[in-house]
Amino acid sequence: MRLWDKATGNMADFTTSFTFIINSQEKSKFGDGLTFFLVPEGSQIPINSSGRYLALVNPNRNPSISSTSFVAVEFDTYSNNYSGVVDPNCSQVAHVGIDLNNLTSAVSNCVDWFKDKIMSGGRINATIMYNSSMQNLSI
Repeated sequence: MRLWDKATGNMADFTTSFTFIINSQEKSKFGDGLTFFLVPEGSQIPINSSGRYLALVNPNRNPSISSTSFVAVEFDTYSNNYSGVVDPNCSQVAHVGIDLNNLTSAVSNCVDWFKDKIMSGGRINATIMYNSSMQNLSI
């Protein structure tokens, strides 16, 4: 699905809903979360970008910036306190954030589903909507 028509500059609205489970099995070490992202057609996932890099940035470069443009919604479940990628807007472990070309969320909200969902394998329902006329991405 094309979201942007290069010839006209028109952008499409979209809505997507999904359910996911990240089950830590009550352990202290588990995955970093899940990312829904949009990148230009033909983009490739950077090498070694797993884990805290959310498949978006190459860790051998400055992790706060990417060589590829992206918009991402991160469902972050693990606090990574390393230079350049600490989310200053949320001090709690779990948050949902919107990332624009880097891993520091432009907007984020702390979430309350960490203990009852992540620690016990509960379902998390998500809806992501983009309104092109308002240029508004909401979760």
